[in-house]
Amino acid sequence: MQSLTETIGSILPRNLFYCDVGARWGIEEPWKSFRKIIDLISFEPDQEEFEALIKKKAAKDMIYPYALFREQKNMCLNLTKSRGSSSLYKPNDEFLKNYPDFERFKIEDTVMVKAIPLDALYRDKIFDIDFIKIDVQGAELDILQGGERLLHENILGIQVEVEFQPMYENQPLFSDVDSFMRARLGLRIQDLRKTYWKYPEGVHVGANKGQLIFGDALYFRSPDETVSWCCNFPKDKASEKLHMACLMGVVYGYLDYSLCLLNQPSISDFIERDKIDQWRTLILHYGKSLHYNGMGACRLSALFNLLYRMCQTTHGGWASVGHHLGTRKKGGIFG
Repeated sequence: MQSLTETIGSILPRNLFYCDVGARWGIEEPWKSFRKIIDLISFEPDQEEFEALIKKKAAKDMIYPYALFREQKNMCLNLTKSRGSSSLYKPNDEFLKNYPDFERFKIEDTVMVKAIPLDALYRDKIFDIDFIKIDVQGAELDILQGGERLLHENILGIQVEVEFQPMYENQPLFSDVDSFMRARLGLRIQDLRKTYWKYPEGVHVGANKGQLIFGDALYFRSPDETVSWCCNFPKDKASEKLHMACLMGVVYGYLDYSLCLLNQPSISDFIERDKIDQWRTLILHYGKSLHYNGMGACRLSALFNLLYRMCQTTHGGWASVGHHLGTRKKGGIFG
């Protein structure tokens, strides 16, 4: 019996081009589960982590030791005690010192790295991409600005880390990133995963949730706009992009997105009818889920939510993370 990934792979005209910017620790879920139908392009400027990624790369993977930015130049990469907090921006000590575990943002070393805009690589025709994940601790908007042409002309979706508070000095915040996504790239927010921090005085006191600090935002092109946007491509490339958009919806569990896309009146101008039917059959079969809406459903939901809050894990009792992006199927249930 074919797995979901294998079945999708039999429908797709090619693999999805996935760009991982800030690739420390490698590709993450939910995309990791679909690794066999993904061609990966990664950027990681930390030399130690870059070498670790090289050792475990697949044959077709492309990994670059560059930092991406809005312009080409040499820049200082601030390597922090917790390497996952390293950034081209300096940590904002005045803000961070108000919360526990401030020491993890301490700069242990500063190295010079080559920064390059995505559009420079696009002009050189080095690669094309369908989806991009950006997690670079404050420089996300700089990367978007440096790749505006590539992203506007080719991207279907973006997962980007966003900050609601100034964790780094002079960094753009969520409102800046969101405005650029909508006004410049034509993308709409689909989902938001939020992370909260508590002040030290309240660790292990009261609720787990503290102040909203940062998170991950997910952006898609709307289904109707995706089809009209694809009119800018030759028919074969337009077909590829629409297949990739269907895959994107399935990967994150937004099956309504993929079905809405397949239901657009002009979709058959780009995708063969039998392929559309294959997608629909796959999605409807995969979308079967356990639901209960009978007597007492509201009370049961409230009870389980209470149990979840009682058992929710935290980092040291002061940092909590909301629900992951998308909705993933486990044990016959989407959650």
